[in-house]
Amino acid sequence: MKYSIVTYKQVLQATSDLRIDSEYFKPEYLMSENRIEKGAFETLDNISDVKGGKRLPLGEAFSKDGIPYIRAEDIRFFANYMQAPRISLELHKRLRNYQTKNNDVLLTIVGNSVGDVGIVKFELDKCNLTENCAKIVNPKNILPEFLFAFLLSRYGQHQIHREKVGTAQPKLALVRIRNFKIPVMSVDFQLIIKNIINNANTANEEANQTYLQSEQVLLSELNLLNWQPQHCLSFAQQYADTQSASRIDAEYFQPMYAEIVQAITSTKGYYCLGDLVSIKKYGSSPI
Repeated sequence: MKYSIVTYKQVLQATSDLRIDSEYFKPEYLMSENRIEKGAFETLDNISDVKGGKRLPLGEAFSKDGIPYIRAEDIRFFANYMQAPRISLELHKRLRNYQTKNNDVLLTIVGNSVGDVGIVKFELDKCNLTENCAKIVNPKNILPEFLFAFLLSRYGQHQIHREKVGTAQPKLALVRIRNFKIPVMSVDFQLIIKNIINNANTANEEANQTYLQSEQVLLSELNLLNWQPQHCLSFAQQYADTQSASRIDAEYFQPMYAEIVQAITSTKGYYCLGDLVSIKKYGSSPI
């Protein structure tokens, strides 16, 4: 059993809103805080600015083309705008105060993904940020790559998850982020972290490019390179097919899935996954 014993005075000193829930005083959270406080540290608001993103105004929608709108799912590790939805230039102008740019450190603050951390390594003149994320900008005496790495570490993550509130829809307020304690490290050490992060970003970009090329080769071999899935609103299926598949949900029998299967089975040769690996349940990795 894990437990912490804290005094009422410690509760008053630790929180401005009188947090008395046991989760806030988990032993690992207190140990992380003590570890940071043993050395020199600064609160985040003393060394940077913490700002929020912006939700789409009521009645507005995404566009087919336009300015990227970075969502929570686009920021994990190295923020990626390629799969982000787009907004019109006119809407972007209305939201121009909620942009993200190169070397911003991003943090998800709403939902089950609270605590995902990313850093912007692309350079775009225009790129908007969702209200479900916070951005840490204008760093002073701290490199963004070091801050990014720290927030990913156990000491950063402990502060993030300690300060979030709610269960069904967890949230992390900007005012709480501003109070995060960040260790003060030498410039030389921060430069080492910066080089590691930048090298990782370069490797990540190269891996993404290689993956894209391999995907193009595969789709070309399957004659699916320019294929666009069509989601049908209605279609007919034989009862015998539902029996053999042991499925009766309509989504399973969407014609676009049959097209993909047909493309694969019409090649010179193919395997079922079970012919290549042994599938084990309960979370075990295939062998």
